[in-house]
Parts: sequence; structure tokens; C-alpha cells
Amino acid sequence: MITRIISGAVLAAGLVAILLFVPQNGILFAVAVVSSVALYEFCSANFGKGKISVKLLSFVIGMGLLFLPEACTRLLLTFGLIASLILPVFLYKKISFKDVAKAFFGAIYIFGLLKYIYLTRIGGGGKFLVFAIFIGAFFTDIGAYFIGMLSGKHKLTEISPKKTVEGAVGGVLVTIAAFAVYAFIGLRCMHYGVNIFNLFVTGIVLAVCSELGDLAASVIKREVGIKDYGNLIPGHGGILDRIDSVLFTAPVFYYLNLVLPVFIIK
Repeated sequence: MITRIISGAVLAAGLVAILLFVPQNGILFAVAVVSSVALYEFCSANFGKGKISVKLLSFVIGMGLLFLPEACTRLLLTFGLIASLILPVFLYKKISFKDVAKAFFGAIYIFGLLKYIYLTRIGGGGKFLVFAIFIGAFFTDIGAYFIGMLSGKHKLTEISPKKTVEGAVGGVLVTIAAFAVYAFIGLRCMHYGVNIFNLFVTGIVLAVCSELGDLAASVIKREVGIKDYGNLIPGHGGILDRIDSVLFTAPVFYYLNLVLPVFIIK
């Protein structure tokens, strides 16, 4: 428990420093580094130490999704898919269709979804708004963990037996409370207007997406027979274990903010 709290606090401090003080290009580089480590963990879990060509293809597609202009994305995905399907032709019995499908999925799942952190950061008010992605992911996890541990009695799902209904509800409530504090900071320090209804909806939606992101990652881990993707972060597992919720909250917040903006930025 203590190890988990300490490592979480160190990660949180580092994240705040990066999001506040690193310029836009630096944020893109940081997303690239985190995505690369997460994809390495994903590929290691699914392919072991071999199948270098499949891992390389996944990495190239992922980097293309992150760094190429949006106009090139369709071209990248089209020819990336063709390249994926060609690999089993030349490496028959060494690489299967299932392998290339996982590699293609991994690139989009990690690089494609984490790119929305950068897209949020470079938008209007992005230096402040980007924190909503992590508030939605991390405070849901904190609330669900502690409230579930203290009062959880009803199992939520077979996917993750330790998760409870009480924990899930607690995660939503803690996230709404965290968003209220976030809005207060925006109102008092940044002088942004706040839409209370949109704040409430955003808190609920991101909390639910965070929990679904965590459960989706659990499904993948159960499929490959592992508990964690790695042990890079003491008490938390690998990078991918820590950001599985962010993978869902990042794109959802980006688009939700376009439709139901919490802050009125002057």
C-alpha cells in the first residue's frame, strides 16, 4: 500500500510538471516515449521475445499515427493494414493472422488513443484542459480502490473479481468531487467561466470510461494469462497498467469538450 501511494505521488508530481512546463513539441515527445514503452509491454505480453517483424510493424504504424499529419492517417492505416496482411504470406507458419491483427490493434489502441493527450494540450486552453483527462482516469481509480476496499461487498464483474459495485460508484463520486475542485481552480485562478451541468456530465462520463478502460485492459491480460503488463512502476505494474484508463478518457474528453465544454475560455 505504502509503495503504491509513494510511487503514485511521484508519478503525479512528474506528470504535473511535464504538462505545465514542457512545450508542445516536448509533450508530443513525452507521449511518444510513454506510448513506445506501453506498446513494448503489450507486444511482450502477446508475442513473447520473438516475432520481431510483427513488433516492428506495430511500432512503425504507431509512430506514424502519432507524428504524421491527420490528412495522412487514412493512407497510413490503409497501407499499414495491407502490410500487416502481407507478412503472414512471406512468413507463413512463423506469423499468423492473429499475430498481425494484435499488432495492428496494439498500435491504434496505444499510440492512436494517447495522441489525444497531445491534441488536447495544443488546443485553446489546453495547458489547463489536459488535466481533465488524468483527473477522470486517476481519481476514478483512487476512489474505486479505497471505497471498494473499505465497503465493497457486491462483485462488479467476473473480469476482475476484486472490483465491486460500491467501488465503481465510489469512483464516480470521487471523480465528480475532483472535477468540482478542478472547476474551482479554473474559476478562481484562470478566470474561466464554468458550466455546472457540463461539469457534472463530464465527470460521470469520464469516470465510467475510466472504469471501462481498466476492465478492457483486464480482458486482454486474462486472454494472455498475465496479472500485470510489467513491474516498471512499484505497486502499480507496468506503464500500460497505469495508463489503461487514460487510453479511454483521452479521446472521450477531447470530443466531449467540443460538444459540452466545461470551461468558457475567454
